[in-house]
Amino acid sequence: MSYPYGSLEVASDVVTMADTATIMRVDGGWRLTSMTEPAHYLRNLLVLDGDPSMRAPEEVRSAFTQAFAGIPEPMHESLCWTGSPDVHMEVPSAYIEQDFYALRFATLRWSDDRDLRVSERSVRHPFVLRTIPADDDDGWREILDVYVAVNNVGVDTPDEISVDLIIDSLRESITEPLRRLVKQHRAQMWCVVADGKVVAVAPLVIGHSLARFQAIATHPHWQGRGLCSALIRAVVADISGNPAVHDIVLVSEQGTAAERLYRSLGFAVVERSLHLVHGGATEYWRMQNRGQDPYTEELATDNLLR
Repeated sequence: MSYPYGSLEVASDVVTMADTATIMRVDGGWRLTSMTEPAHYLRNLLVLDGDPSMRAPEEVRSAFTQAFAGIPEPMHESLCWTGSPDVHMEVPSAYIEQDFYALRFATLRWSDDRDLRVSERSVRHPFVLRTIPADDDDGWREILDVYVAVNNVGVDTPDEISVDLIIDSLRESITEPLRRLVKQHRAQMWCVVADGKVVAVAPLVIGHSLARFQAIATHPHWQGRGLCSALIRAVVADISGNPAVHDIVLVSEQGTAAERLYRSLGFAVVERSLHLVHGGATEYWRMQNRGQDPYTEELATDNLLR
């Protein structure tokens, strides 16, 4: 069975939506074991009303609903459920020309005032750009290790199932989708480092029309502490500091945590619009940085995201 997000594979104990998410039956219930797309996309596809021909079977939707309901409250932020929604920035398709994966390691530290501060060294040397050929196993393993850490957030397995086995299977399952992603998009990764370990990441995928990123706390100690929201603030502030970027943010609803966060960053709702996502029209509220000229299609074609 095929859906906009890939084929759906159903087994007695594991349900996988290709390239998107996997849930596993554990102790008579369902647990989320991997996630490569924001949770609200899956929720809209599997749970909410929509085209009946495109909806998953009832038992599958119920299983995913149960899996999401079992996520501890502090993890909602790490899965972009409420506290750390996607940020969409307008960028031109002409910018998407090269075939590489860019890792942007911004060394950030957690300060007492609950804000992220970028070190002076990181300000002068903000990112590392690497070209990783398809046959560079070491380079790909480095990327996969980061993605496995992200996808393995919150995995809760019974003793008889090895966590290492799940990680290995995730590594295998994500290799080809990630290779395809790199061929189609440019991507960056912001990493928050504490005590020498990556404790949060903000993958930024720059597609043909939009750039999307989400913040994910990869270490349990850092979940539920506002780290993801602070990371989004840091990334948005960096992007907004580029005068060549015409900042446009799209939020799916008004009055949400997303809108409050963007308002605090200087954005204001300017209009309601329709945006094509995965072949379908979705309603968004367009928010724009205060002090900029009114949005026009002509301006949008001149955007650059660096």
